[in-house]
Amino acid sequence: MTPERLQEIKARRAAITMGEGNWHRMLYEDGTRMPDYISAGQTKKGYSLDVIISECEKPENMEFISHCPTDIPDCLEYIERLHTELLRRENRIAALSKRVTELEAE
Repeated sequence: MTPERLQEIKARRAAITMGEGNWHRMLYEDGTRMPDYISAGQTKKGYSLDVIISECEKPENMEFISHCPTDIPDCLEYIERLHTELLRRENRIAALSKRVTELEAE
């Protein structure tokens, strides 16, 4: 993955509307979850105060979508840490290779 691709993903994440809370399953008045809808914003007495952002038929799809706003930044941060470590190691290998070449030339 290129740094440009990471920036594109970050920009899309930054542009989403989170409302006043996280994405979540919408609730009925009795507090039980609606099976097919994800909302952005807070809920009050079972009513969503924001808009429906997704409609899903499968619970596993709903779980995935509702966790994207937090999971994606975590994954991006992890990728960046790994990339930084990779660059550090590549630079160290290059420095050691240069030193080996110098020692062989002596």
